Amino acid sequence: MDIKYWKKSEGSIIRSIDDWVLSENLEVGDVRLNGGAAYFCWAAHLSAANYEPGVGADWEDVWKPPLAMGVQGIQGIPGGTLAWKGPYNASTQYAANDGVLSTEGRAFYALQPTKGNAPPTYPTTTNAYWSLFAEAGLDGIQADGSVAMTGALTLTQIATPSEPAASKTAIYAKSDGKIYKYANGGAETEIGSGAGFWSSVPGTPTRVSDTQFTITDSGNANKYDKIFTKGTILQWTETATFCTGMIVSASYGANTVTINIVGDSLTAGFTAMKYCIHKAIRLRLPVVPGTLAVADNPSGVYEYMPWDAIKLSIDVFVGTAGTTNATTGHVNDDGTAINSADFSIASTETSDLGNVCDAPTTIIAAGSKLSIDITAVSTTAPVDLYVYLWCYPESWRYMA
Repeated sequence: MDIKYWKKSEGSIIRSIDDWVLSENLEVGDVRLNGGAAYFCWAAHLSAANYEPGVGADWEDVWKPPLAMGVQGIQGIPGGTLAWKGPYNASTQYAANDGVLSTEGRAFYALQPTKGNAPPTYPTTTNAYWSLFAEAGLDGIQADGSVAMTGALTLTQIATPSEPAASKTAIYAKSDGKIYKYANGGAETEIGSGAGFWSSVPGTPTRVSDTQFTITDSGNANKYDKIFTKGTILQWTETATFCTGMIVSASYGANTVTINIVGDSLTAGFTAMKYCIHKAIRLRLPVVPGTLAVADNPSGVYEYMPWDAIKLSIDVFVGTAGTTNATTGHVNDDGTAINSADFSIASTETSDLGNVCDAPTTIIAAGSKLSIDITAVSTTAPVDLYVYLWCYPESWRYMA
């Protein structure tokens, strides 16, 4: 049957109504008719003899009786039990209490025997022959947060969306918690995750260099250059090795988004690239105030890492630019530099962004002392140094 989402006034979500059969993938909200009664599915399962509603040994583990879960309307139709007949057909003879699906996706039950008399159209709820049983959900996002389907995908196709089916299109969630698209009988495509901590990067990531990759976005329809901005955390696998990095910039052109990263090198053959739902944390180290001079741990200012951290990048700024030659330095973890290539603020400039941290997955332990070494200053020294470390808790790596 054509799948629609219905919301009863009591607040229950009715996903579909049909006769109970064996070997069907059932989801929460499916209503199945069996032995003259209607049952509401409250736990997803594959229908089997032990789950036969009202009959099987374990049926109460997955079904609610007709008067539970706010679906009383099914059993409370005047004159007896609803007999579901599927989509309305003008050539079919219907009896009182027969249930049909209108062309608008609304569910009605017959008030009297009828043939050739269609259910009323929205917003009318009753006529001489039919009375509204359940209202149709609107196209797009439904009352329960789900997404309407087009092209009448079957339950089997939802469970196994690689099954060919011409002119079928759907956006749907699967048991892994991710959101998928299945269109025109083609392959299933993961397009995101409603609640996942990590989601696959869309648009077929393609390596350009150790620090750059591209993704496809035809006509900039998805605005990936606006979504994947500075601070977006990435992880991927290279020959079974966990790698991580952070986006520093993204730009769109000719159906392609070009993304620049810092962190681990993006070598050929990477797989399973994902992005985090949270941006990296921008941890500010204490300000080095006043006119800068070459010094280890100037002014004795420190920061202590609050948790085991994966380090990604360093941004530095000065309040007043220096002139003639560059000002350089690095950040230390308990006295050892985490950026062996010093940051370098050029003459007359006030910042140096996107400095790479060495070996991101070599963890900065919780409680480690972070300090700053200034290794050179401009002839006319800059004033006031600000240093930011982009990082994230190691625990995030293991979030689902």
